[in-house]
Amino acid sequence: MKRLICVLSLTLIAISAWADYPSRIFIDEQDRHVQGIAYDNVKNHLFLSFTTSFVIANHEGEIIGSVDKIHGHLGAMTFDKENRKVYASLEEKNDAIGRSISKGLGASFYTESNFYIVEFDVDAIKGRNVPFEKVAKKIKVDEVLKDYQDSVQVDGKWLKHRFGCSGMDGMCVAPEFGKVGGKNYLYVAYGIYSDTLRHDNDYQVILRYQLKDIRKGLAKNPERYFVMTGNTDWGVQNMAYDSENHQILLCVYHGWKSQYPNYDVFSIDMHEKPFKAHLERVPYIKGKQKQMSVKKAWFFKHGSTGICQVEKNLWYIAISARVIDPQTGKKRYSSDNILYRWTGEETPFVEVGQK
Repeated sequence: MKRLICVLSLTLIAISAWADYPSRIFIDEQDRHVQGIAYDNVKNHLFLSFTTSFVIANHEGEIIGSVDKIHGHLGAMTFDKENRKVYASLEEKNDAIGRSISKGLGASFYTESNFYIVEFDVDAIKGRNVPFEKVAKKIKVDEVLKDYQDSVQVDGKWLKHRFGCSGMDGMCVAPEFGKVGGKNYLYVAYGIYSDTLRHDNDYQVILRYQLKDIRKGLAKNPERYFVMTGNTDWGVQNMAYDSENHQILLCVYHGWKSQYPNYDVFSIDMHEKPFKAHLERVPYIKGKQKQMSVKKAWFFKHGSTGICQVEKNLWYIAISARVIDPQTGKKRYSSDNILYRWTGEETPFVEVGQK
């Protein structure tokens, strides 16, 4: 009987927590697909990036603030609760994707590529179409640019992009590896090109910056970690810190190398300290490098276009969809942000209300 009462009590507590959040927050009529989300559980606002726009929505899915026509590829994001700023990745690339974005905005193409951490002052964004320069600042990330621009020699061949670096995307605020409960840092993950023929692109690359520097507009002297996952399609799309279970989740578009399982989600245990070892089949990097192990991995198709913790084991996960207007042929995108419960089991997330 006591056990039954305990189980019923825990169930009621969980249902009470679920009741505080809508089961879905639907955002429609966007020019490009959702890239990342973050959540403010003080004001109950959902933040979203739609490649060239930053959006603030309430629980009803009403857009109450936005920064539109951002020139570049706005990607994954994270909310720093201490200073109430959203940090997001921004790529300004002179490539096919960058030229497509510029063309869509009616802007001139970039002659050079650059990568930035963008800080959004979310409390200053009041209303729609707020000018970028009034509420955001760009912080240049030189480490990513250098690896993106470099060419390296592997097996006698010269290859573009060190580690297969395509830029940067996944981002989260979390403690130091091995020091749960300590001060927070900003973690930034590389984008990695999908290439089944090269062997130096099987690691995820993660940079860790001091938040005190980032808040001053500086991205300097990062710690760098490598995580062996096997090559993935465009690297870490979204990265989220799970403060309840003390882990960082890496959400990817799965890879295509047949020698790997090609999972969609990887977990890094924050209790574990980094270890030093040589990188496998990366001949141009000498000496032992800081690495983190994958604790667990899953096949789970959602999360790569947006994932954020709401509280404890409750998460919003963004499901992207595209609709083509039959008359105009114009593409429009939506983000259906569904409330999930973390299980950590074979299916790591289940929709709230489901078993």
